[in-house]
Amino acid sequence: MYRERRSLLLSALLLFAVSSAGAETFAVSVRLETGPEDEPQLSLLLASIEEGAMEAMFAAGHIVFDIDVDGASESTRFRAIDLARAGGASFLVLIDATFELVPGRGPVPSLATVTVVDVDSEQERPADPVDPRTLAGAEEMLPAELSLEIGLRAAEHALSEIGEVEGVW
Repeated sequence: MYRERRSLLLSALLLFAVSSAGAETFAVSVRLETGPEDEPQLSLLLASIEEGAMEAMFAAGHIVFDIDVDGASESTRFRAIDLARAGGASFLVLIDATFELVPGRGPVPSLATVTVVDVDSEQERPADPVDPRTLAGAEEMLPAELSLEIGLRAAEHALSEIGEVEGVW
């Protein structure tokens, strides 16, 4: 019985090692670029963007963790890179979100810029931004749904950028 459990455990560990062999490790940081900072919903909407980005990267087979830094500034960028490096990430994905206050809806994401940073070289590569006005059905989505969708798209743009530059970095 002990041997069976041990075999099962070793098989599970081997399967995990094989499945994660090609996976990159990403750190994700969602920062507020501009918006109504005094809105209580804003932190939940930023968390939705982060959730969408992490979900998409994890679904693509990558190892993902988040980094919380306040504001989109040069000093927070360097802090995020240091935290990503300490966590073992190969790449840092910075998502800078802009929100606008829409009457009747509250804070709504209006743009998300995406930057991929190679943690070792600290080289930055901007990915395509995510403009919610180009997303089908954006006007009908609740702000939290729209934020989640923006996170998913931001991750797709970041992963696309990694694919384009893989071998260059």
